[in-house]
Amino acid sequence: MANAGANAWADIRDLQPGVFRRALATNVEGVANLARVVIPQMVQAGRGKLVIIASDNGRRAEAGGSGYVASKFAAVGFGLSLSRELIGRGVAVHIIEPGCVDTPWYSGDEDAPRTQMLQPDDVALACLFVATLPPHVLVEELMLLPRDLEPAG
Repeated sequence: MANAGANAWADIRDLQPGVFRRALATNVEGVANLARVVIPQMVQAGRGKLVIIASDNGRRAEAGGSGYVASKFAAVGFGLSLSRELIGRGVAVHIIEPGCVDTPWYSGDEDAPRTQMLQPDDVALACLFVATLPPHVLVEELMLLPRDLEPAG
């Protein structure tokens, strides 16, 4: 499972280049580095599943989040492309795109509607779902959203 997230949430005028680079390195290169290590072993075994945890912001833009959104769009694109590369080799790539999850990411954000957010267990259940699918089934993208929060973007 590839699950990492570096924040780059800022208006583009305030987004520091180093913060943007760190988000790209973590959110895209981190996934690619993991894939580079595990995919050859999966292909050799003729089976396997790589679960990439991206974000709903990998499919939906939001004002003030250009750095983070760009990195998550790239992670989703990487996963989709990798999925095509692995067709016929027994390896599936599943991309889970959760919306707001009540994690320490939001610590210090007094306005975060934490009681309405997804819980970490919700994302874990989505991972378990794709991990236990029969080998011939591919759920390429699965977006999870908190039901009672207005979607951003």
